[in-house]
Amino acid sequence: MLLDFTFSNFKCFSTDQQFSMRRPKVDQDNQADGQWNKSVSTVAAIFGGNASGKTSFLDAIESLKKLLLRNNRQAEYDSGFKRRSFLLGSRRSEEPTDYFIDFVGIDNRRYQYQVSINNASVLYESLRVFTSQRSSNIFERELNEGSDGYKFSYGSAFSGHRKAFEKMTRNDVLYLSALHDARYDLVEGAYQALTNRIKVYQGWAFANEFPRIIQLLDNESDTAQALSDIMEQAHLGISAMTVENEMARFFRNMSTPGHPAYDHMKGLAEALLDETSPDMNPEERQVFFEEVFEPSLEKNNEVKTLAFTHRGAEGDVTFEQDAESRGTLSGLAFFSVALKVLSEQTLCLVDELDMSLHPKYVRELVRLFRDPTTNPHQSQLIFTSHDVTLMSNMGIDETRVLDRDQIWFTSKDSATGEAELFPLTEFSVRKDENYMRNYLNGIYGALPDPQFHDTFVRAIRTIHSCG
Repeated sequence: MLLDFTFSNFKCFSTDQQFSMRRPKVDQDNQADGQWNKSVSTVAAIFGGNASGKTSFLDAIESLKKLLLRNNRQAEYDSGFKRRSFLLGSRRSEEPTDYFIDFVGIDNRRYQYQVSINNASVLYESLRVFTSQRSSNIFERELNEGSDGYKFSYGSAFSGHRKAFEKMTRNDVLYLSALHDARYDLVEGAYQALTNRIKVYQGWAFANEFPRIIQLLDNESDTAQALSDIMEQAHLGISAMTVENEMARFFRNMSTPGHPAYDHMKGLAEALLDETSPDMNPEERQVFFEEVFEPSLEKNNEVKTLAFTHRGAEGDVTFEQDAESRGTLSGLAFFSVALKVLSEQTLCLVDELDMSLHPKYVRELVRLFRDPTTNPHQSQLIFTSHDVTLMSNMGIDETRVLDRDQIWFTSKDSATGEAELFPLTEFSVRKDENYMRNYLNGIYGALPDPQFHDTFVRAIRTIHSCG
């Protein structure tokens, strides 16, 4: 569970950027009753113009995860850090990239982890744990100036072969990663929370979820049944989902009269018989055709795909995956992701959540994370969006999808290329304000250039004058 995240010198962000999932006391009453820690939010939405830094912010969190997943074996083949520092200022590009994260591990203990790196080495790294209101050191590692050696310090809870752990850790590998590889249990609660419990998705890449869905359906799992029930109730006209393989589909099409594959194959078979067995009688020919067109489902190396059964006025009809609508496929993928990340405490990062989904589905997905009934583990959703209606209290019940402390913005300075991340609460807004209207009126900033239309007008005039 994420509490606070700070980073600097990453992609379009040059200076320190501070992000928090902590809820102000005045907004905690907006959170539904349940077994949750009401001081921590389950949802945050990032709004801003194109290329303003929304995706880069999510990338910053993911980049820390990738650093931790990198171990000694990988570093031997690819040394150094392929970091993405701020490149629009020579001074900043040479300075370290820093991360600080305050979070709850999978062991329900609160940790603070800090890392500073350059292109070649870890400059500083520390892990602290809270046993009460105060934190204690687990380990600290700092590069000695003017040498390749490190100074290590440890808390009283750290036991084991410290020198052996230190010697096995490369300059370009995080110590937390090395301790995980050494199966040192003291750090596993923190390591697993920052790696396996952070899930990253892109709204435009929903097809990446299909192999998992196919496996669930193949195994006839409870999750597959739940997903099928959701799809049936989503008013998409789907009554069932099944798994096919491409070879089986080929033979089925080939054996279906009227299908182009059937007509083509039958024509080839008849021509072959006319050439090789012109005396074969009609009964023998029919037996031959039946053997040729007999579907063979026992093929090795099957390529599996999804199929969807739709209700029609004259009965059910099955659509192949490539004939299904993009809206159906994207909805299926996001429903599957929601079931997965809500089944255990997860930090879910989604870039452009609204890209392939109807606004109604987006609102409902956000509400799943805000409801303790559907989110019993207090999983968190951080997403980017251009759907500003999420800021409003539109809908039948006129309740807000997002509270004021759950709305964040990114903005980029066109003169320097530097991006900034900031919360709506920075503007001391009231609960009853129309956040969407104020945003569109430019009160909070983080809008595309208002002179864009005039620029286009001048460009069109230039084209016509040249013509």
